[in-house]
Order: sequence, then structure tokens, then C-alpha cells
Amino acid sequence: FDPVIAGVGSKNIAYTYTNNFGCTSSVTNAIIVNAVPVANAGNIVTVYFGYTPQSCATLSGSATGGTPGYSFTWNTGATGAALNVCPQVTTTYLLTATDSKGCKATASTIVSVVDVRCGNDKNPKVRVCHTVPQKLSVQLCVDENAVPAMLANGDYLGLCNNTSTTKVASINNVVEVNDDKTKVYPNPSNTLFNIEIGNTQGRISIIKIYTLSGQLMEEIRSTGNVVQAGKKLHAGLYIAVIETGELKQRIKLIKL
Repeated sequence: FDPVIAGVGSKNIAYTYTNNFGCTSSVTNAIIVNAVPVANAGNIVTVYFGYTPQSCATLSGSATGGTPGYSFTWNTGATGAALNVCPQVTTTYLLTATDSKGCKATASTIVSVVDVRCGNDKNPKVRVCHTVPQKLSVQLCVDENAVPAMLANGDYLGLCNNTSTTKVASINNVVEVNDDKTKVYPNPSNTLFNIEIGNTQGRISIIKIYTLSGQLMEEIRSTGNVVQAGKKLHAGLYIAVIETGELKQRIKLIKL
């Protein structure tokens, strides 16, 4: 008996037994096939890690079909149709809906996370793109209490679309470090990086540290052979571009 083929409702099942002498006996039972519920975990939403008013979201689960009288469980262990979440990375949430007959259905949704942190641990700020009509937008790092007015003025959280592409391209066009006199240690580091630059010959070296999305996080100019950088960076992967004279090189930095 296949309930999917049989469909919803009361179904009579007949069972007949025949022994070796040809004698038969039959019995009929009614089986109820219940409708399967349909779960809905809600729409995909975006939160902004680093900007408190928009760092969390409330997911609203629901169910239809089946037999009303639903209960809900999320993969976080929480119960109930509503779930408040504050993820720091993009996360998938799974909802299981159970109707009054015990029939279950599942659905999922995604909370996309945009990291808008800038500044440092002692003075955290928010990354905002300031839009300028008919001009390139300007990337700013501002206090959180300044953000509402900027958003109301048409600015938006995160990287500027028109600047990040250019910066990433400028990073990718720089060759990887191939000079054995240019070194970074420790790398990975949970404090700062010592960038040892070879063959400076007294010239000024410019070290720029970028996120993978092209956001400039730190810029240092020095005539020394060893430069300390990255102390205020958050954990993550960065690209350091080292420019000495006409030579440009890049090296990956891992902050723990």
C-alpha cells in the first residue's frame, strides 16, 4: 500500500489468506491517509554585522495544509513560529513544522550577513557608502550614531559598488611577492605583522593593507626595512601591497 498513490482520505484495505487446501479468509480495514503539511521558513533576509540596529532579524515560520494545530522547531533548538537571530556569518536556518496528526514538513531560509565593521576594537565604527549625485560614491567609516541620518539621506551600509571593483582590480594586477628578502612574520598573527622589505636603498616604501573586497584598511609609509602593521585589524584574510620605487608586490596576511 502506497499512501502517495492512494491519496488523502479513508482507504479500504482488503487482506485475503489462502491455505494449502484452497480455503480462504478475508478481512477489510479502513486506513486514513492524512494530508501532508507544507512548511514555510520565510524570505531570505540580510543583516549587517557591526551596525547594531540592523544586526539581527526575526524569522517568521508558518505552515499550511495537513491538519491544523501546528508546532514548530528550528535547527537551533528553539521552538515556536518566530525565531530571532543575530548571525555573524551567512547562515541557513531549517524549520520543521508538525501538524496535529504528527505529520512533518521542513523548509529553510538564509540570513545573509554583510560585515560593515571598521575602526578598531576600542573605537568601533560602521562602514557606509556616501552617495554623491552624478559622481563616484565615497567610502566612509563613521560612528554608529551618525548612520541613521546618512541612511535617510540615501547612503547605504557596506562597500561602495563603484569603488570596490576598482580597488580589487588594482590589487589583482600586482604580482605576488617573489623577492626572498621580502618577508612577513608572524603570519598568521593574532597581534601585528612585521613586514620586512628588501632592497629599499633608503627609498620610501608604501604598504597598503586591503580586505579581499578591496577596502583599504591601513596605509604606512616608511624608509625602514621592517614595518609593523595590522595590529588593529579584525580576524580575517587581507592583502598587503608593498610599493618601493617602481616595484609593487603583494602578499597575503592572515589575522587570527
